[in-house]
Amino acid sequence: MKDRIISASLTCLVFVSSWTFAAHAQLLPDIGDTLDGPITDTIERSIDETVDETLSDVVDDVTDGAIDALVSDALDPLVTSADIGAALDGTLDLTDDAIAAIRRLEPSLSTTREIDVTLENGLPVMRNEWVLIAPTEKAAQIEGLSLTVLERSDLLASEDTMFVVKFVGDKEETQALEKTLKALGGQVFDRNHVYRKASDNTDAQAGDPQLQPSSYTQAPGTAVKLGLIDTDIDETHPDFAGISLSERDFVPYGDLRPLKHGTAVASIITRQIQGLALNEQPAILAASVFFVSEDGTTGASSSSIISAIDWLAANDVNVLNISLTGPPNEAVEAYIANMQARGIVFVAAVGNEGPASGPLYPAAYDGVIGVTAVNSSGSIYRWANRGPYVDIAALGVNVEVATPGGAHGRNSGTSFAAPIVSAFLACGGYGTSRQASLSPEDWLAPIIKGDVVAGRDEIIGMGILDPASLQRDF
Repeated sequence: MKDRIISASLTCLVFVSSWTFAAHAQLLPDIGDTLDGPITDTIERSIDETVDETLSDVVDDVTDGAIDALVSDALDPLVTSADIGAALDGTLDLTDDAIAAIRRLEPSLSTTREIDVTLENGLPVMRNEWVLIAPTEKAAQIEGLSLTVLERSDLLASEDTMFVVKFVGDKEETQALEKTLKALGGQVFDRNHVYRKASDNTDAQAGDPQLQPSSYTQAPGTAVKLGLIDTDIDETHPDFAGISLSERDFVPYGDLRPLKHGTAVASIITRQIQGLALNEQPAILAASVFFVSEDGTTGASSSSIISAIDWLAANDVNVLNISLTGPPNEAVEAYIANMQARGIVFVAAVGNEGPASGPLYPAAYDGVIGVTAVNSSGSIYRWANRGPYVDIAALGVNVEVATPGGAHGRNSGTSFAAPIVSAFLACGGYGTSRQASLSPEDWLAPIIKGDVVAGRDEIIGMGILDPASLQRDF
């Protein structure tokens, strides 16, 4: 682990996109021809979005329903919750910039644990790695078992210890170990699943208005801390000048860190808070959880996500933005629920696997605010997930974002809608004693464009966040 404030001296590398396809192949070992579908889907998606951006709103409204139905019908027998992060992972970054920026950590800060991603029941996991959370008072007894402990973390925001252990066994052996661990107070025991960024990183077409800073009227003394779990960030970008931004790395795999996605998400947050006085702006605490190997394998492990949540909670964040998606994981779910009980609001992107996809996590966990994306006309992002876990929609199509190296680009996806909602909650002082009696839903309801949707629409949830409403006095 390493602590890094903005002034930290690190070396930036630029890799050409020759590794991009390798990332997909390495994250999907031994699945052969199943890559054909994802690649075809990606090409079709790119063409579809280009056409969509150039058509008029009238034509778009007419064709959306028909095309979505065709997509849903085609994918329905193929895409289920078991496909999360697996067969469709070939879409990740395929249409990304020709040059992708990553950072190599200084040798003294890096670790040497091997990046070895495989599939278990169709889901990406770190090979033979399991995550266990147990009371710290029982940690010594657990360490006394015949287990290979790869990592031990005494969690700061709870009286628990997280172990990452190496375990190879059949179903019966696994159940026997779970029984032993439960007798020692082990709360959860699950695979160390691998998550991915909740965006396609498909550059949007120029033309839509960029996301402008909101004119927040912050109540005195209500500034809070906003947590961000994502890739590493290029904190040298001019967009972050004058912003209170601190980072820490939670990746125990290799010494390379992707920069693009986290830089983009963080820039959306900073653009939203720039209308506030410096003493009223929420401090941003960013946790880097994504690894990338020399050949392009990329992802974020469950254990890294738990460690990141713990650090942010221990530093008293009030709102926590997570623009990544993956399978359900008992350890991640348990620790999110634990921190929700402390009053932390979790905001997560619902994902971009399309209308027929199964639920993605953590957005689909109880109490997490699941955010979907719409364009500037209020039309749903065609590849956004749908379901009862969608809570609210925000602008996430053709959004201007910062890119590593000081430049800007445009991107689309639910990843880029979630930080708008997070920024609203943070800038509104949610999580302070002033709002103690309000649920996140109650706090969001007044800024929905038009009437709040009764019973939660599975496409836009409560409704679409109205930028004009963000100018209200908190």
